[in-house]
Amino acid sequence: YARKDAAMMCTAFVSGTFSWPEPPPPAPPPPPANFIAYALDRTWLHHCVMFIALYLLARLKAWFPAARGSSGRRLFISMLINASKIVCDNICSNKPWRLVGQGMSSLKEI
Repeated sequence: YARKDAAMMCTAFVSGTFSWPEPPPPAPPPPPANFIAYALDRTWLHHCVMFIALYLLARLKAWFPAARGSSGRRLFISMLINASKIVCDNICSNKPWRLVGQGMSSLKEI
């Protein structure tokens, strides 16, 4: 993926702040850096959106220090959706975001 450096930075932050459990077999999960690189590459969002998503994750952790999300992947995608809405104000349905999240969440969860 094209944004490997940004993905590695996001991976270090999200993995260090929240849990990153692996989904159950049969599908082996992509490594965290590949997951984030795919999300950034697929959305074509500006880097400032990525940084706002990381800022929102940091604020979430500051407000709720005991927070342990079920998945760092889901939290990252959720904050990427919120940051995209804040910065770009584009209306996007849940289906494209489900593709960005590589099907880890149902449409209803998104």
